[in-house]
Amino acid sequence: MTWYDDFGAGTYETKTTTVGAGQNTYYSKEFLDVVKNILKLVPFGQRRPLPEGEGKAIQFFRWLNIAVTLTSGVVDAKLTEGVNPNATKLYGQDLSATIAEYGAFAQISSLMQKSHIDGKISKGISGMVDLFGEHAATIMDLVTMQEVVANGSMAIAADLSTTSTYSGTVTTATSTTSFADTALASNTNYGDANDDLNQSIVTFTSGTAYGQSRPVTDYATVGGVITIPALDEIMAVGDTFVVTTPDEITTGDDLSYENLKRARTNLKKYHAPFFPGGYYVALIDPDAASDLMDDTKWINVHTYAGGDNRMGMFDGEIGKFAGVRCIEHTDPFKFPIETRGTAGTGGGVGAAGINYSATGAVTSNLVLGQHAFGVTTFRGISAKQPPIIVKTPGPGDTSNPLNRYGTVGWAIEYVAKALNPLFAQQIWTKA
Repeated sequence: MTWYDDFGAGTYETKTTTVGAGQNTYYSKEFLDVVKNILKLVPFGQRRPLPEGEGKAIQFFRWLNIAVTLTSGVVDAKLTEGVNPNATKLYGQDLSATIAEYGAFAQISSLMQKSHIDGKISKGISGMVDLFGEHAATIMDLVTMQEVVANGSMAIAADLSTTSTYSGTVTTATSTTSFADTALASNTNYGDANDDLNQSIVTFTSGTAYGQSRPVTDYATVGGVITIPALDEIMAVGDTFVVTTPDEITTGDDLSYENLKRARTNLKKYHAPFFPGGYYVALIDPDAASDLMDDTKWINVHTYAGGDNRMGMFDGEIGKFAGVRCIEHTDPFKFPIETRGTAGTGGGVGAAGINYSATGAVTSNLVLGQHAFGVTTFRGISAKQPPIIVKTPGPGDTSNPLNRYGTVGWAIEYVAKALNPLFAQQIWTKA
């Protein structure tokens, strides 16, 4: 390997000059290659660029499906000869998000640049660029995962236990943050004294709150009252919901064909669109991938990646299972849990995903259809390509009068927004 350093006289001087003049292009390409290899979740978001000068909030809108109903056993869409029917009322939801800024940089002293093998900003910082490329991708994926696991996906416990999931109907709707199901009050699986429901995820499956998901922040047995972070649209009496808790996830609750099949069934049930090729996509951690590969139904990526029926491969794709194409994600969302019967709210994903922990007891494996969430940056910038910024001291840099340091870093304006949690499933497995 050749290091472009002070090689002395000869042809190397010209090469050094050439490399110095083109360094930003070279490092940007290397940085983006690293980002591309590590980003796993962000590329599956619906991209909506925000024009500069139009504020920092992005507005999404979606129509809700038209309900199919019966009146006295007759389909409401049946027409009477010569008579126009009543107009069908359409419902929609506004979904907004505000861009935030993310970034980081390193300040490399002039002494380090002269003494360290990988310290020369002007002549060879590939190692630093790799570090920041990995950092940028990890941060952006984590920010996106926080939104998707907290507000953008229906939850499935890997053990498929019936005591972990409850399907209910709203009997009282008081605000965007609180509702009740009186039938839930008599459910003995969730004792209010121990806040057993507090680490759960609730997802609305019909009605005006359709397709919204939130973590449970409080539950009261009296009246079956559930408190959640504010919804984008208020729920109404008669809306149906599913609430799932991870508090019974234990050793042996691994990712399996059965719970991947359950996730796929749910996505199909709620009409989640496929990705090109007719597949849903799963982002799974390496331990979960290892469990799947031991199953005889597993199809390794090498068996379908070539030949006449070749399809485009996703970065990190390792195989398919139960009609779902699986991508290995080395930094999945993990969170702690509290065992059933233990008071507190420190378990579960937490409001806005605040309970993320790299050493958490439970892993959230995501199974996605298209358009489950959106990602937004300013127009002209790609969420998959946060810009690398390399600065060397020069005569115009008045903030660095003695040329004592240079900087390497990245920065981007970015936000992720859950669009339809019924188009995404998170399967909770033991970490």
